[in-house]
Amino acid sequence: MNQPNLSTPVRIALGLFLAVLGGLAFVLAFPPYEIWPLALLGYIPVLVAQYRIMPPKLSSLASAVAVAVWLQGYLGPVFAPVGTFMVWLPLIAAGISLLADGGQRAFHAKTGYRWFVLGGVANWSGSEMIRLFIPVAGTWAFIAYPFYRQLWLIQPASIFGIIGMGMLVMLVNHVLALWLMSWLDSRWKLAADAPALDPGLLRGWTVAGGIVSALWVTTSLVLWNMPLGTPTVKVAAIQPEVSAIISANQGA
Repeated sequence: MNQPNLSTPVRIALGLFLAVLGGLAFVLAFPPYEIWPLALLGYIPVLVAQYRIMPPKLSSLASAVAVAVWLQGYLGPVFAPVGTFMVWLPLIAAGISLLADGGQRAFHAKTGYRWFVLGGVANWSGSEMIRLFIPVAGTWAFIAYPFYRQLWLIQPASIFGIIGMGMLVMLVNHVLALWLMSWLDSRWKLAADAPALDPGLLRGWTVAGGIVSALWVTTSLVLWNMPLGTPTVKVAAIQPEVSAIISANQGA
């Protein structure tokens, strides 16, 4: 196993590049671009940067930068025409992420990454649950939103809600990131503080992630193809003639 001699400035530059890459992937997953598969992959480079590339004391800077890039790219054009304090939302969210993720790398190193997937999914879904109670935030930029056109995939949201769909998205991101970090560790010792990942842990989360994903997709396809047992009524949404928010989401 080679141990690349990466200086601190190089680690920071490479880590920030991966963080920006992940943030841009999420931007492209959301409207108006709607490249929805990127939502399932976009957080992987961020996690690699946070847990393998960045210096340990600056590890949370990766998630903070990714969140800032993502929210600025997605919500920046939405709130800029309105001119409210919400234009600072990307910076506020980045600050929260910087503080909240500060001890995550050390924790996972001490626990052998046993809680890496579960903790990542819980942290993300927990933050979305908290936002539900903040009227000005609501469900803006929930990670499940890029899938709104994928009717074949989102049907279980009628059972588990938008939070449940988001948990599935983060489950896929974290399991794939765990495998990528294991592959990188087998070739290079990128992080001196990172323990060797247990192959059994990798297999366990691969099986668990595969089962959950398969059950979700199967349930969704069954629900999608079920005949409607109740009559449907066509309705129309009433909205202002000119909406800066809607125009921004449509790329206007």
